[in-house]
Amino acid sequence: MLVQAFFGQRFDPGRWREHLRCLPKDQANYSFRALVDRDDVVTSLKRITAPTLVLHGSADPYYTPSHGEEIANGVADCRGFVLVEGGAHFLSLTDPKPVNTALQELFEALA
Repeated sequence: MLVQAFFGQRFDPGRWREHLRCLPKDQANYSFRALVDRDDVVTSLKRITAPTLVLHGSADPYYTPSHGEEIANGVADCRGFVLVEGGAHFLSLTDPKPVNTALQELFEALA
């Protein structure tokens, strides 16, 4: 179920599911605790001064697109908000084409 939430309906997570199953329990717990116990990024947005691009999947089960928009609106030098239609939580793995296109456009604009 966790793997499905990360990768969504359109991506075959079989390889990642097997990888996650092979992790020693203490290592997996440590990794997931780092995600759960981290600071809320929204409270730190004003400290981000680098050019920033926010990408968000419309099918992310953890955060609504409005959360991504809040991040984009809170960063001083936000260069855009990209909503990837049908994208899940792990966009760079599940939807590399729109992610790479958006990143390439940002890098070209910054060059």
